[in-house]
Amino acid sequence: MRFIPLSLGLSLLALLTCSFAGRAAVPIAPSMPVSDQRVAQTSAPDLIDRANQRVKQGDNQGAIQLLNQALKLKPKYSLAYYNRGNAKLRLRDYPGAISDYNQAIRVNVDWGTVDPAYAYINRGVARTLSGDRQGAIADYTQALKVNPQNADAYYNRGLDYRDMGDNQRAVADFKKAATLYQQQGNTASYESAIKRINELQ
Repeated sequence: MRFIPLSLGLSLLALLTCSFAGRAAVPIAPSMPVSDQRVAQTSAPDLIDRANQRVKQGDNQGAIQLLNQALKLKPKYSLAYYNRGNAKLRLRDYPGAISDYNQAIRVNVDWGTVDPAYAYINRGVARTLSGDRQGAIADYTQALKVNPQNADAYYNRGLDYRDMGDNQRAVADFKKAATLYQQQGNTASYESAIKRINELQ
């Protein structure tokens, strides 16, 4: 599965090595408690930066706590819901991740540098991992309505079609993903899509 652009949108990472999207991270010690006084003096974007750092340190629970605080300060903040969904996805809390992606989509305000299509893509990943491939395919299709040039949506939908035995649709999606990856200069993902096509033909 492919999802979750890095903070600057430079590349994509696999499920368990995903990073948060947001602004530049501010260093923070992994064991530093989040005090109410410190949070009161911090903005929601700053809390997202600190949550990003927690994720880089492997502290997804700490990131969730910081994102909870960000949402207390700014309840209509899609990026905070999206990032909290990513942390829950990494912790394999699929229902929690799906709920946060739903909220990010519903709020649809302040995505930062993230393509909103990734809320649908990541919700699709959570649904696939929960065994709901039809729901995942619907999410990838919706992501393509938001951004028709999102190669990852085609790639992931192709994986689910393949796993459901619909090789014709899978190959069509992998071909579209390969074309887009090539246009975007993403050689590794292009090669992965070509490999998937060759496996099915």
